[in-house]
Amino acid sequence: MKRTQKILSVLIALEFLTGTNLRAGQSIALWGSGVGCQDSATARYVFSLADGSQAVDGSYKVYFRESILFGGENYFSEGFSIADGKIAQNWNTGGYPGPVYLIYDQNGWSTSCEGVVYYHNLITDAWVPIGSVVNDPSYTIIQRYATSGCPNAAIKFDVDIAVNIGSTCPENTTPGTIAPEVHSLDVAIALGKGDYGSSRGGLRIVSDVARPQLGTPSLLVPAAPSPTFDLRLLSGSVRQVLTPRALIQVSTDSEDGSAYLYKIDFLTQPSPLVDTNGFYLTNGATLIKEVTVQNPNGSTNYNTLWITEVEGSTTNQTQYVYDPTNLLWTLTRPGNLSRQTLQTVSSNATQLVIRKSIFKPGTPDLLVSREDTTYTNVTYVDGGVTNLTGFTFLMKQVIDPDGAQLTTTYDHYWDPAETSRFKKLKQKINADGSWVRHDYGSNFDKIITPINNSLVTDSESLCRVVSNTYTNTVPQITTVETVLGQVVSKKYRKIENGNTYTDIECQDPNAAYTDASNLVTVKTVDGAGQTTSLKQPDGTMTFYTYSTTTTNKTTTSSAGQPNGSGSVIQEGAQTITVVGTSGEMLSKISYLITGGTVDTSKVLEQELYSYASDDYYKLTPTIQYLDGTTSSGTSCSCGSPGPTSTTDKDGTVTYYTYDSMSRQIATQTLGITTTNVLDAAGHTLASIRIGTNSSQIILSQTAYDVAGRASKMTNALNGVTAFSEGADSNGYFVKTNIFPDGGTRIESYYKDGSVAKLTGTAVHPVRYTNSVELESSTNRFFTQEIKLDASGNDTSQWTKTYYDALKRPYKTVYANSTTNYPFSQLSYTWIRRENA
Repeated sequence: MKRTQKILSVLIALEFLTGTNLRAGQSIALWGSGVGCQDSATARYVFSLADGSQAVDGSYKVYFRESILFGGENYFSEGFSIADGKIAQNWNTGGYPGPVYLIYDQNGWSTSCEGVVYYHNLITDAWVPIGSVVNDPSYTIIQRYATSGCPNAAIKFDVDIAVNIGSTCPENTTPGTIAPEVHSLDVAIALGKGDYGSSRGGLRIVSDVARPQLGTPSLLVPAAPSPTFDLRLLSGSVRQVLTPRALIQVSTDSEDGSAYLYKIDFLTQPSPLVDTNGFYLTNGATLIKEVTVQNPNGSTNYNTLWITEVEGSTTNQTQYVYDPTNLLWTLTRPGNLSRQTLQTVSSNATQLVIRKSIFKPGTPDLLVSREDTTYTNVTYVDGGVTNLTGFTFLMKQVIDPDGAQLTTTYDHYWDPAETSRFKKLKQKINADGSWVRHDYGSNFDKIITPINNSLVTDSESLCRVVSNTYTNTVPQITTVETVLGQVVSKKYRKIENGNTYTDIECQDPNAAYTDASNLVTVKTVDGAGQTTSLKQPDGTMTFYTYSTTTTNKTTTSSAGQPNGSGSVIQEGAQTITVVGTSGEMLSKISYLITGGTVDTSKVLEQELYSYASDDYYKLTPTIQYLDGTTSSGTSCSCGSPGPTSTTDKDGTVTYYTYDSMSRQIATQTLGITTTNVLDAAGHTLASIRIGTNSSQIILSQTAYDVAGRASKMTNALNGVTAFSEGADSNGYFVKTNIFPDGGTRIESYYKDGSVAKLTGTAVHPVRYTNSVELESSTNRFFTQEIKLDASGNDTSQWTKTYYDALKRPYKTVYANSTTNYPFSQLSYTWIRRENA
């Protein structure tokens, strides 16, 4: 994929003396002074599976959208494939040139990821949503004209894209919700869900510096997964987006009467829906919410941007102000509840430090939180060519840099000859002393972490190591965990026919993948990547079928004991779940399966969902249950704000109150109100109970330091508990609690995060250790608790707990005066039902 010089710019990145940039995502400055005297940048799109994510074999892609300053957009996809459970095709690239002429100064590209992962459906030959991007792989390229010299740097930067397959849209944010950030100017506007809840749309405004176009829709970047979100452009800018539940319309200058603002109207879908001259008529649509994006200074300057939300009688405003002298963005949240800043602390040819702070607005502002982040620009030689990475690699994060200085450091592999390692994370050392190392090869990857207090420089035989080995023969993936050099756990994954995935967990860590004692789970998928059957280690099975219409999707699952051939459920239950086009629940009904037949007269469970006429996005249902009771609202809605009230099956109503930042600050049940006082960073400063007679009781009060740690807590009886923490001279991370009566609890932690010792006047002193030893002819991981005397010395009292290969505690041994130690033991037995 090549970008040509005619594709002009986007969101300008902040320039320093070295030509580097403040990042909104990743930002790269390219210099040039004529033909042959140009920097160049190559973006390499590197996909990885998020922690814990597994993917079926096949082809995948995500979409990117580039805003172009002088009008228009570039919409492109980057793809990868999964083979034998591992990402096989990767590292697509895109090139960007520096400017040739002065007129190109401050041109460029701003690229945002849509956020949805698509899978190639082999049955329909269509691309269907199947996952989500869990990080923010956005980046900005800025062209700068050099008045002297001949720039010719080659910058190669990675666009890391972490994907979670099978988790397409965990959030349920109300369309129109504004999510402002201060990575720079960065505003996300939710459009809601589509594809029966499997995709989500959004609008985004991103800019490293203030610029005239911020008050125009030319910098409004859409993420509109097609075809669920019908995007319509006017002169290269967003004009309309038709979603499953609404029509979003962006105003033109002739409609809003100003070149320095535009309005984003969230409307109900017009009825009838009329498409005329490439746009939908709004006749009959009801205005739900209006968002105004405005440069209030007009032609005077463009260093300020206001985002004003009006919904019903509620108005909230978010304000951004840019200070070009101090390279400083300031974000003021609605209600003046929080003020955030982002500033360049220092920059040179190899290092960039930016500072993010949160203040409680006042006279003066009160600092609540602060963090410094350091990025590096690495020079390396690859194939005889000298390259730069740009400031795209995180090297250090310091929380409370002027006080506690809680520092986390990062290191990467920098030898281009190590092709499997190059540019990947090598190690991370956290502020509490914990750490993690990574290693990579052509057919393996490893994660190394400490056991007890092992050092980051220790050999693998002194640590915990989890290694994945990949082959193209069965079993394709082998996962082995070792502790202190001994194997304590082993898993396999077998992939057959591209649609059958067998996960094998060994109860014996030395077992082969064919061992009869292994616990085996078998999953099959269809051409759309949807699960069609699942067989558990105990022999029970679940079968799935799917059907869709223009208005809903039905999923039928039959679970229980299968017949002898394993083709249908003989005894169990069938559950039919129906959702609407935006993923809203419509019904869920379970029937009895007996003798291989579904008995629809035997209803085991029933939930019928209905929505009020003014619940335009269908987020707060009323649910009718099998016993005739109902509940309404949903306390787990991720909408911002959430429901105003919920009613449980007993008819008890709980009311919710939110502040201007959409944070829940109060609940009321049966006339009793509990309120939370929040600071600018969202910490709970106080919790207050208000009774039915309006009497108030302060339940708790908490003070925090700039690092966000609780330093003091006062209970309802005015008793004060003080907290402190830090590393001691022996490398332990120590937390100290001083209780209201003067008693103390001192917790010392190993680098692996487990408790090493518990002492103080308010506890019985103990210490702990973790290790591996031979038990019942098998190496087993164990933890041991040892009682201490008043002087901190070991006593003869101890308890040792062994864990099996599935990390289940299976045997506990107790101290005795002889080596014939008493013990208790758990037995885990799977009753396997063979079907064929």
